Amino acid sequence: MEIQIELFGVDLLVEGNYISEEEETNSGADFEIEYVFLPGSDCCILELLDQHIDRIKDLVIEKIEE
Repeated sequence: MEIQIELFGVDLLVEGNYISEEEETNSGADFEIEYVFLPGSDCCILELLDQHIDRIKDLVIEKIEE
């Protein structure tokens, strides 16, 4: 799945797998990030954003659940 988000005013293209919320196990939705790109680039910048992974996951899940 590919989702475009904005983080600190910068557009990012995030690729990964969405895991929906499961009521039976009471677990919330999650997103497994595989790659993060600047739009138009083919260079993954995931390692540069390591300290922001949780915020990126939150933004992606919000966008999916809209």
